[in-house]
Amino acid sequence: MSISSKSKIWRMLWRVTKFTLLGLFLVLLTGIGAVFGYAMSITKDLKPIDLKPLSALSATTFIYDRNQQLLGQSVSDGNRIPIKNLSDVSHWIVDAFISGEDKTFYSNIGIDPMAILRSAYDDFISHQVVTGASTISQQTIKTVYFPDFYKQTRDLHTKIQEAIMAIEMNRSLSKDQIMTDYLNWVYFGKSKSGINLYGIQSASKAIFGIPADQVNVAQAALLASLPNNPANLNPFRNLKGALDRQHYILTQMKEDGYISKQQFADAMNFDIKKSLVKEDPIKTVTGVHPYLIPEIEQRAAEDIVSTAQYDPSKKAGALAEAKQALDSGGYKVYTTIDLNEQNAMEDVLSDNKNFPSKTKITVKDPSTGKDVKESLEVGTTLIDNKTGGILAVGGGRSWKEDQNNHTLLPRQPGSSMKPLAVYGPAVEQKIIFPGEGIDDVPFSYPGTDQYPQNWDHQYRGWVSARVALAESYDVPALKLFQQLTPKVGLSYVKQMGITTLTPNDYNLPAGIGGLYRGLTVEENTSAYTTFANQGIHKDSYLIDHIVDREGNVVYSHQPEQTRVFSPQTAFILTDMMKDVVHSRIGTAYRIGSYFPKKPIAGKTGTTNSEKDIWFIGYTPDVTLGVWEGYDIPYPLKDAHNQLSVWKAIMDKIYPLIPNQTNQFPPAPAGVQKAEVFFPSGKLPTELDQQYNQLNKQYTSRFGSMIVNDWFTTDKLPTEQGDMVVNVKYSEIGGKNYFIADPNVPVGDSVKEGVFIKTEPYKPLKDGPNYSPPWDYQWETPETTGADENSAVSSPEDLKAAASANNNQINLTWSNVQGADGYVVWRADGSGQYQIISNVLSQPDYVDKNTAGGSSYSYKVSSVKGDSLQLSGNAATGATGGVSGNNTNTGNIPTGLAVSTGPAGYQLAWNPVQGAQSYNIYRSLDGGITYLLIGSSNINTYDDTQALGNAQPIYYVTAETATGESAPSLPESVAGSSDMPAGK
Repeated sequence: MSISSKSKIWRMLWRVTKFTLLGLFLVLLTGIGAVFGYAMSITKDLKPIDLKPLSALSATTFIYDRNQQLLGQSVSDGNRIPIKNLSDVSHWIVDAFISGEDKTFYSNIGIDPMAILRSAYDDFISHQVVTGASTISQQTIKTVYFPDFYKQTRDLHTKIQEAIMAIEMNRSLSKDQIMTDYLNWVYFGKSKSGINLYGIQSASKAIFGIPADQVNVAQAALLASLPNNPANLNPFRNLKGALDRQHYILTQMKEDGYISKQQFADAMNFDIKKSLVKEDPIKTVTGVHPYLIPEIEQRAAEDIVSTAQYDPSKKAGALAEAKQALDSGGYKVYTTIDLNEQNAMEDVLSDNKNFPSKTKITVKDPSTGKDVKESLEVGTTLIDNKTGGILAVGGGRSWKEDQNNHTLLPRQPGSSMKPLAVYGPAVEQKIIFPGEGIDDVPFSYPGTDQYPQNWDHQYRGWVSARVALAESYDVPALKLFQQLTPKVGLSYVKQMGITTLTPNDYNLPAGIGGLYRGLTVEENTSAYTTFANQGIHKDSYLIDHIVDREGNVVYSHQPEQTRVFSPQTAFILTDMMKDVVHSRIGTAYRIGSYFPKKPIAGKTGTTNSEKDIWFIGYTPDVTLGVWEGYDIPYPLKDAHNQLSVWKAIMDKIYPLIPNQTNQFPPAPAGVQKAEVFFPSGKLPTELDQQYNQLNKQYTSRFGSMIVNDWFTTDKLPTEQGDMVVNVKYSEIGGKNYFIADPNVPVGDSVKEGVFIKTEPYKPLKDGPNYSPPWDYQWETPETTGADENSAVSSPEDLKAAASANNNQINLTWSNVQGADGYVVWRADGSGQYQIISNVLSQPDYVDKNTAGGSSYSYKVSSVKGDSLQLSGNAATGATGGVSGNNTNTGNIPTGLAVSTGPAGYQLAWNPVQGAQSYNIYRSLDGGITYLLIGSSNINTYDDTQALGNAQPIYYVTAETATGESAPSLPESVAGSSDMPAGK
C-alpha cells in the first residue's frame, strides 16, 4: 500500500474518533447536567445538616407502661457500648472496614462520584438501582438520619439525599470522627442468644468476648464482614457464610497493603470458630420483664410496618428493618401494660411457694427421641375488659430455665372451651337456657364406638345446663354441641379473636377442648372478656402508640370490636359462670371461697390425663387467664394448682385496680326468671313436684329439680310439662316393671309412683360400665302401657297342681311367643295378688312357700322389656294335710345378721342341721310384703340389687328333707326389725 493511501486511512480514522469522542463528551455533559439539575431540584429545600444526632447514642428506644412509667428499653439498644474515639478499637478494625466497605474513605469527599453515575444510569435504564456503592459516610448518614429503612426505596432520589448530607458531614467532621460515629451506629446482627448488636464494642464482646481494641486481624475482618448482611452472615448460625465474606475482606486488606502475605496466611489459618464465645456474656441484658420486652419489640415493629409505605416486593424484609429502626431510632413506645400489676404477676410466678414441690421430670422429646428434663411451666395474661389492653404478661416461671413465652404457645384448652363454643352459642341460638336440662347418659361419637366420659367417670341422668357447666360435665356439653353443630359453635369462637383453629377442629371433641393446635393463653383470655363486655369482643392489644424522636406519632392503636353475643346472652353466661366460682359444686369453688364477696365468674379447663390445666376468671374490670403444664405434655402432680396461682395473682392485683366495680351489670331488658321443672324446661306440674321429692332424697347434692332461672322474654315457658307420669309398677329383683293393665289394683306387689319419660339408660356395649345415673330406676319409656306389649299376649292355659308328697304347688302355662320371661302372682284368702317369683325364663314354677291345708289362687304375667302383661284367668291350687311346710319350727335359721358390703348387702346366719339350702326373702316396704329374692346352699348370701333403695329387711328359711322351715326373725342392716316376717 502506498504512503498516500495509508495517510488517507489515518485521516479518516481520526475524523471518526474525533467526532465519537466529541459525541461522548456531549452525552457526558448532558448526563452530568441532568444529574446536577436533578440534584438541585432535590436539595433546594434541604436544610443544613444537624450534627447532633451523630452523637445521640443515648437516644435509645424507651418503653413505657400505660401510666407513662418507664417499663424498659429496647434490649439491643440498651446493649450498645459507645467508643469515644478510634483509640478504643484495634487499627485492624479500621483497616478491615476501609478495605471491605470504602477503599477511598480517607481521600473521598464523602461520596464516590462513579457510584452516583452508576446509580443514575441504573435509574434511567431500569428505574431502579441495581448496583450500590455507598461510602462509610453515606452509610452513617443512612443509619443515623434515616433509621426507618423499610420506608426507603433505593432510587436516585435517596442516593442523592445521602450523598449531599455525606459531603456536608465530611466538611464538618474529621475522617476519624466519622469512622468513630460509623462504628458506634452500625448494626452487626444478633448475639448467640438472639440479642441485637449495635456498635463495634458490643459486637466484639458478644461475639469474641473481648474488647474491640484486643481483636486480631482475623477477628477484625470477621466483624467487618457482618454489616454487609447481618441476618445471613451471623457466625453462630452461618459460620461458613461469614468466613466467605471474611476471606474476601482479608484478600482486599492484603491487596490494599494493610497486611503482609504472612499476616494474610496467619489470619486465614486462624480458628475463628474456636474463638467464638460459648456463653453469651450479654444474655442478662434482658434485665427485668424478660418475657415481656421482646414481645413488645416484636409487636411495635409489626404495628409500624402496618402503617408504613414500602415497596411490596420488600415486604418480607420490612419487619426485620422495622425492628432495626426501633432498636436504634430513639422511639418512645407506649404500651397498655400496668407496671405495678406486671411486677405483681412476675413476683407470683417466680415464687416457688406458689407451685407444687418436686415438679421437675424427665420425659422423652418426641422430636429427637432423647430424654430431656422439664420443669412445670405457667402462662398468664391479664386484660382490661373495657379496652382490651393487656395489663400484665407472665410468660413463664424463669427466663433462665425456659425462654418460651407460654402465653403465646397454643395448648389444649380443655373445658375452658365450653362457654366459648357450646353454652354461649347455644344460649344465643336459644337452644337452651340455664334452667333447662340435658340427659347425662352414655352416647357415642357419630359413626364410632367411642363413648365420651365425664371427668369422674359417672353419669347423672337429667342435669340442668347450669349444673352441667358448673360441674364441667363433658357428656351434656357434647350432646348440646352436637345439637348446635361444630360449624355454628366455632363460628362464634372465631369472632372472639381466636386465630388458631384449623379445618381439623370442626368435630364434636372441639366442644370440650379437643383441638388440633389449641388456644394461646392471650387469645383464650381475650375471648372471655366478651362476656364481661356484654357480648362485645374487643381485640386484645399491647401497643397503644409510638412516637419518634421528633415527637411525631408514627403509630396509634385503632380499637376494633365485634358484637358476638347479645347483652342477654352475655348476662346469662356470666350468671352461669358465677356458679363455677361461688357455688359449692363449682369446679373453681376454691376461688370463690377465698374471694367470697368479690364478683368473679369464669371456667376451669383440664385435658385428658391432666396434662394442661386452665382457669380463665373475670371480674367486671379485668380478666385473668392462667395455664399450667409442661412444654412436652405430661400429667401434672396437682391438677388444681392453676386456681392457687390465679388466687395468688389476683390477691396482689385487686388492690391495684383503680375504682373497682363491685358487681356485674344488672339483668338487661329482655331477660326474666321463670320457675320450671328443668328436665322439661316447662312449668312444673303436681307430678313434677312429686318427682322432685325423689330427686331430693337421692341427689341432694344438686338441689331441686324445680328451679327459678333465666330465660329471654320471648322464650319464657307458658305451658306445663308432661315428662313425669303416674305409673303402676312392681319391683322384681331390684328392678321396676311397669304394669300394662290399667285395671290391676294397687296392692302389696303393685305400686303406683311417678316416673320420667326419657330415653332409658343403657349400659355401654363396649368399654367400661360405670355406676348408672341415680334416676335410671325411675325412667319409663315414652310409650308405657299397652303399646309396649302390643305384640306380646298374656300367658294362657295356666294350671296348678298340688304335690302328693309335700305341701307345694306346681304351676305350668303355655309359652308366649316374644316374651322375655314370666312372673308368678299368688293370692290367699284375702284375694289380693302378690308376686312370689323372680323373672322366670321357662313356663313353669313350683310354689314351696305354702301352708298345709291352704288354698291359693295364681296368675302369671308375661314380661316384655320393662313391662308386665298380667293373665286374665287364674288357676287355683290347694295343699293337703295339716303339716304344712312352714311347721318345721325346729329348723328355723337363727342369728341372722345384715351388713353393708362393697357391692350390696351381705347376709349371714347360723347353719341349720340337715338343711339342703336356704331361701332369702326381702321387704322394701318396711316389712309389709316380703318377696323371695334368691337361694343359697351355704349360710351366707350377697344381695347386690338393693343398694340405693329404701332400707331393706330380710328373713331366711331353711329347706330340709321335710320342707321349708318357718322364717327366721327379720333383720335389717341397722338391727332387728319389729315388723313381722311375711304376710
